[in-house]
Amino acid sequence: MILFRNLMVVWVIGWTIVAYQQFSQSFQKNNILSNNEIRVEQPKTASFTKEVRACDDSDFWDSIEASFDSSSNELELVFGQSYLEDFSISKLLLVTDPREEYDHLDGFKLHNISTTKINHNPTVFKKRLDIFDTTFKQYDEGFMLRREYDIEIKLIAYGLTDDGTRKLASKGICHEKVLFDLKADSDTQIETINPYFKDGVIEISNMYMPHVEELQEMDYIENVLEMNKLRQLFFTLPDIHESSIALMGKSIKEGVGGRYEWIDNEINSKNIRKEKIVVGLFGDVTKQDFLTLNDVINTLKVVAPGLDLEYSDDTKNVTLPIHYKPCNGEIDSRIDCSEIGGFYHYQDWIWINTSLSKSYRKHALVHEIGHAIGLDHNLCFDSVMSYSPTAPEVEYFTVGDLMQLRTMYDPEWDFFIDNFSDDYIFKFWASYKYDLSDDKLNHYANNIQDACSSKRSGYEFLIDLQTKGYEYIKDK
Repeated sequence: MILFRNLMVVWVIGWTIVAYQQFSQSFQKNNILSNNEIRVEQPKTASFTKEVRACDDSDFWDSIEASFDSSSNELELVFGQSYLEDFSISKLLLVTDPREEYDHLDGFKLHNISTTKINHNPTVFKKRLDIFDTTFKQYDEGFMLRREYDIEIKLIAYGLTDDGTRKLASKGICHEKVLFDLKADSDTQIETINPYFKDGVIEISNMYMPHVEELQEMDYIENVLEMNKLRQLFFTLPDIHESSIALMGKSIKEGVGGRYEWIDNEINSKNIRKEKIVVGLFGDVTKQDFLTLNDVINTLKVVAPGLDLEYSDDTKNVTLPIHYKPCNGEIDSRIDCSEIGGFYHYQDWIWINTSLSKSYRKHALVHEIGHAIGLDHNLCFDSVMSYSPTAPEVEYFTVGDLMQLRTMYDPEWDFFIDNFSDDYIFKFWASYKYDLSDDKLNHYANNIQDACSSKRSGYEFLIDLQTKGYEYIKDK
């Protein structure tokens, strides 16, 4: 027992000494850490302010190597520097630009305006550029191709906001660099842009120089006979009305506060067409655009027999090109197009904004064709030519429009217009021919809104022709 107690005492004393040594070592370590201020903490992410350089910094722009292969129209860009936050650039665009102002802008040159967004921080960027013939012009010896183009290929950079975020800057363009300037005498590969064509949509008899050899002879003859029946419907239309004379003698202008107001406009200033018109649709065209045009041509056969209007799928035949292109930043540097659906250019071409809805495209096409054949703006509520703030976006020629076209292109007035285009002579002829009332003529001229609301029957089938097609009305 004594031996066992002695052993237990030795065991306790031994472990006490070990514990004391361990405690002493730990205390010394902690004291060293405290004295030298060494602490073990969670790792932190290094923070530093990155230098943001100006958008026009030459380091970035000089690092770009550009080459253009005229045999393939392929552009290659090699970037030696990244361009996002480092150079305050939020968006980089490749732009082709014919550099024409609105007054000198040929419609075909619209198709040589293009914008391509370059993806962020590429090393190499490649793109084949589409370069089109600008236009066809008619000379005494016939149609000759005019190959005019002078196109800048350039980079346009948009800056970051003031706080350095990637939001598109309200500042807009912060730098431009011209890469190449293509001239008409270069070896650049250019393409002919052809009118849109959808077989079986345009009536055969509405085509200028149709491909008869590709048709069944009897189908062609049947179509021509049907369209001649359509022309005969002109003689079912009401006589010229006093209100149509009043509307033809008016237009509008922008007045005080941006509001439009009526003004007098001589009838002999109207764009009444005597020559053949050959239409072509170019660019971003849909089948619906084609159908709308076909219905317009059919309608004009009835209401304006003195007007010769056809369609061609061959550019060299076209005298009234209609260009479909979106207003998406590409052309608004040349045309203030953000709030318009299209326009008729005085050089005899039309532009339609393809950024619009389907219904507004129809409205714009009919509206601009109206200008091309003599209709002016008005403030009538139910007119496709209306600038009234309350007017709907009508997609067809309404009664007031049809009445004016029927008056302008009356076959008998067509006989006199070459020699007697005077405004007074026209009114005298119409008054005599159709036994018009002088009192009504004066009333409508002085109360033009009454002319707008004048209800005339006999035009309803032409509304159906435009909205439902010829098949709907031919058996009625």
